[in-house]
Amino acid sequence: MLYQSQPNSYDSQYWFPCGAEGGFTIAWQQGNQRHLCDHGVEVNPKKQNKSLSLVPGTKQGVKVNQEGPNKSLSLVPGTKQVIIKGHKESRRRRSLDCSIFPIRFFVKCRREYTVIDVLLGDIDVKTEENPEGVRVKEGERFSYPGGDIDSIDAVGSANSCETQKFFNLTYWPRGNKPPAVVNAVHEQLRKHRAALGIFGSEVSLSALEQEVVDETNFARTNPKAYAELLKKKRQSYRGQEGLIALDEAIDFLDKLDEKYPLSPLEVSRGMSQASRDHVNDQGPIGGFGHTGSDDSEFYERLNLYGDVGCQNRQYESLSYGSTTGRDLVMQLIIDDGTRDRGHRKAIFNRDFQVTGVACGSHASDYRSMCTITYAGGYREREDN
Repeated sequence: MLYQSQPNSYDSQYWFPCGAEGGFTIAWQQGNQRHLCDHGVEVNPKKQNKSLSLVPGTKQGVKVNQEGPNKSLSLVPGTKQVIIKGHKESRRRRSLDCSIFPIRFFVKCRREYTVIDVLLGDIDVKTEENPEGVRVKEGERFSYPGGDIDSIDAVGSANSCETQKFFNLTYWPRGNKPPAVVNAVHEQLRKHRAALGIFGSEVSLSALEQEVVDETNFARTNPKAYAELLKKKRQSYRGQEGLIALDEAIDFLDKLDEKYPLSPLEVSRGMSQASRDHVNDQGPIGGFGHTGSDDSEFYERLNLYGDVGCQNRQYESLSYGSTTGRDLVMQLIIDDGTRDRGHRKAIFNRDFQVTGVACGSHASDYRSMCTITYAGGYREREDN
């Protein structure tokens, strides 16, 4: 189940008719804080409750142990999305045992305008005018006070700039959570993205293209280990800037925040096809740069096969002459001769979650080229 609601200043009631085995958290983003879940209330039921109600009120950042069913808990919702997430794996490896009772959300609306978009699952909305509630299904929007239910593009909404952040593990604070819990959260987010079709698809890659993906993800998820690899190049490295660019890259990797490691990129078929188009266009003529022979730009090529959703989260990198994935990724990370180090920043951009890769021959002394595209999300075209 996944839903999002526009903020309102009135109480919202979330009701879970299911047994809680391991506890869960209601969390939200407060103001303009960096992380989506910096504020929240952790609930640890001491025994299974068939009904547990959480009513937003005035408290924040506290832990509460619930002794029995129907306990009330007060908290202040933030100005943006409210997120319900499970935590603390139980012996059955489930945070909420809802195998018998499906999860239902009852959102209490007051007199101001409220819109609820349901992206996955369904919810029951109760209002003062309709205390019995109305079922709002996946792909529908409920508007209050009118009580209208309209169809929406759930995938398009999920691929928006703000919702892409929700699906991005780097925006979830980790604290001292064990790796098993972090990995479980990451896997659940992947399942949501997969169900909505916004995070990549099966694609056949060449050996070099797969090396590029694997090496990029190794660098993203193990930056300090990658810094050690770069340090070994110091004695033999030659480049336009000498050791300046190399040492800068090493320092950049060493300073990356270990508390918020980046997630590996997923591969997109449509984005890889857009990259392939540029290789097929530029390779035979020995062309350089991001503009195609038909004057197309990379974002236009991406739009041919899908939708990035968030327009300011897309990028294209070009590499020439590399014969291994490691050489290519190191070249982009060192980014020697690139003033803004844009290729390095793209690899370690936490907003990027999907990538497309294509490599081929190039009619120049370099003999080969690769095109790598990145985006925060990507909705594949159905006919792709």
